[in-house]
Amino acid sequence: LLMLCLYFAMYRFLASAASPRHAPLAQGGALISAGSDLDSKGVIEYTWDLLYTTMFVQLATGLLSDWFALVAVVPPCIGFYYAWTQYVYPWISKP
Repeated sequence: LLMLCLYFAMYRFLASAASPRHAPLAQGGALISAGSDLDSKGVIEYTWDLLYTTMFVQLATGLLSDWFALVAVVPPCIGFYYAWTQYVYPWISKP
């Protein structure tokens, strides 16, 4: 159930990032944004990485061994490391 929720959340995020945005019809319905490139860097790239990781964990756990579920711990650890080195530690270590 957790993997299904993750798939759905990542799909909705990628679909909303790629969909075009139009002005209301009362204002002419002009194109405001054509949508983001799904091959761009940043959060979209991290979303693709999480999608591939959850697919790998689900397939490897179902087909090979339950120990592959430990791979699902890696992305939160990487996120914690980046948050610590980029934001938390520099903030608390200011003189």
